[in-house]
Amino acid sequence: MSYDRKQFKATKTEKLKTLKDEEDKLVGSSGNGGLDTLEIKDGLNKIRIAPKFPNESEFYHMVKRTWVPYEKEDGTQSKIPILDSKVHGGTKKDIIEEYVKFVKENLDAQKDADILKEISHWKDGLSPQIFWQAYGWKLVKGESPIFGIFEFKKSVRDELNSISIIEDEDEAIDADPFTDLEEGKPILLTYNSKAKKSSDYYDVKLSKNEYPISDEMFEELISQKPLSEGLKNVYTLEMFEKALEGIRMYDVDKGIDLIDEDEFQEIIAEVRSQYSKTKKSNTKSKDDSEDEDDSEDEVKKPSKKVRAKVEVVEEDEEEEEEKPSKKSKTKKVVEEEEEEEEEEKPKPSKKSETKKVVDDEEEEEEEEEEDEKPKDNKKLSIDELRAKLAARKK
Repeated sequence: MSYDRKQFKATKTEKLKTLKDEEDKLVGSSGNGGLDTLEIKDGLNKIRIAPKFPNESEFYHMVKRTWVPYEKEDGTQSKIPILDSKVHGGTKKDIIEEYVKFVKENLDAQKDADILKEISHWKDGLSPQIFWQAYGWKLVKGESPIFGIFEFKKSVRDELNSISIIEDEDEAIDADPFTDLEEGKPILLTYNSKAKKSSDYYDVKLSKNEYPISDEMFEELISQKPLSEGLKNVYTLEMFEKALEGIRMYDVDKGIDLIDEDEFQEIIAEVRSQYSKTKKSNTKSKDDSEDEDDSEDEVKKPSKKVRAKVEVVEEDEEEEEEKPSKKSKTKKVVEEEEEEEEEEKPKPSKKSETKKVVDDEEEEEEEEEEDEKPKDNKKLSIDELRAKLAARKK
């Protein structure tokens, strides 16, 4: 797809307000094609955020994923990230979330305190990671802008929204101040890895100066697909199976032994059905498509061979009863040919007019033949003949 600079615009602040509320509900208050994430170091980081793509409504996108155990081909165990089905598939339930909920409901808070604590950890357990992504450039003095994915936490997202939604004395800001191609301003992101509070890890401010995106930077941006294409409605049955295998390994490794309980097996079947129904309704086999095409062809194109066969059968049946006159047979062929032409051409043709003439002439000939036929073949007597002759002379 080709893009023009005029298509790329800043995000409306009203959209950011609505999006924040929707995301917070999902969070409970990756599809980048291998592009590197921008490195955020301790201290000051200057980031120029890219605008949303023309078919998107916002410049950033939420990511929710969980790391689950995974067995490699060589038999060693590792971990892989699995996206959340509710956020990235639009479903009502996510299998990892359902498993964690089931474990917490069925284990003893005191006796199994260690297991319950660990399962709630994102690294050692099954607690999801939640963050946001946007395209952007890291600006370093004396170096070319570094293009990549700007990945940030909820606290940074909240700060960006606070800056965007600040109201002036006269009216609210109509669009975000970061992403416009010409007038957008970089953000100054200060990171403190040694902060004691999570709210103090990041500090976000808006730069005073605009930083227009050059043509070279714009080419880097449009060489990528919109982030939403790899994050929205992408959850599949295959992802579900990987997630299920991951929690099964976790269940065995930690000695929890709840995944094979009948009650949870019912939950598994319910969650799996979310994907099988979607797959069934949106999938049509190749053979079915070909059969439908063949049926359509048979309806659209009448076979000439079938027509010829019908004519032969009709002629044989007529010969068994009584052979028609030559004119009658010609009339029948003309009528059949005209019926076929009438189906193909809605407007009357010259042949249709010819058929009418032929019909009229044959009707007249039949009437004349009937007039010429004697009405009574009974033989007359001599006296009756003489009387008839005398009447003619008069």
